[in-house]
Amino acid sequence: MQALQCDSTNIYAYYNLGLLYKNRKQYSDAEKMLFQVVHFNPGYVYGYNLLGLLYKEQNQYAPAEKYFLLAVEKNPGFVYSWYNLGLLYKEQEKSEAAASSFKKAIAADSTYLFAYDELGLLLLGPMNKPAEAVGFFEKLVKQQPDSGRHYYNLACAYSRLQKIKEGLRTLEMAIQKGYTDFEWMRKDTDLESLRKNPDFESLIKKYKK
Repeated sequence: MQALQCDSTNIYAYYNLGLLYKNRKQYSDAEKMLFQVVHFNPGYVYGYNLLGLLYKEQNQYAPAEKYFLLAVEKNPGFVYSWYNLGLLYKEQEKSEAAASSFKKAIAADSTYLFAYDELGLLLLGPMNKPAEAVGFFEKLVKQQPDSGRHYYNLACAYSRLQKIKEGLRTLEMAIQKGYTDFEWMRKDTDLESLRKNPDFESLIKKYKK
C-alpha cells in the first residue's frame, strides 16, 4: 500500500496486492487490484494471466478463458497463458482445445516441459493417441532423466502400442528412478499388454521388497 501512496499508477504494487489477495482467497479485492493493473498498462500480459488464474480458481471458466486469450492476443509468445488455457480446457474435458493450447505453449517455448507432460498425458488418456504421446514422453525423459514418473508414462505408451520389449525396458527404468507403486502397476489398464508377458511379474518381483 505504501508504494501506491507514492505512485497511484504503480502496476507492480497493484499486481503484488492482487496476488496476495488471491492467495488469501479474497477474490473480490484481488479482482479490483488486477483491474487496476490492466487499466494502467493494457499491455501487461501478466495482469491478464493472473486474472485468468483468479477466475479459474473459482471455476468461472468463461472469464478465465477471456483473460488468458487476451494475454496471448497481446503476446502470442506468452507461454504461461497458453499453458494455463490448456489446463482450463482440460478441466472442462475439451481435449482438442487443450491439446492445441499445450502445443502453442511448446511452440512459444520449446523448453517448457510442463506443457510436454500435460500434452503427453492428454494424448495417452482422453485422446487415445499413444503413438503421439511417445514423442512427448521421450522428450521428457531426455530432459529429466531422473524422473521415474516420466519413464513410467512412456512405458504405458509403449504398452498401449504393443511394444512389449520397449515397455518392459522402460518400466524397469521407471522403477530404478524411484517409481515403485507396484500395486498400481498390477492394475493400471495402460500396462495390460505388459502384464500378459511373464517377464512383467519377474520384473516386479525383482524390485519389490
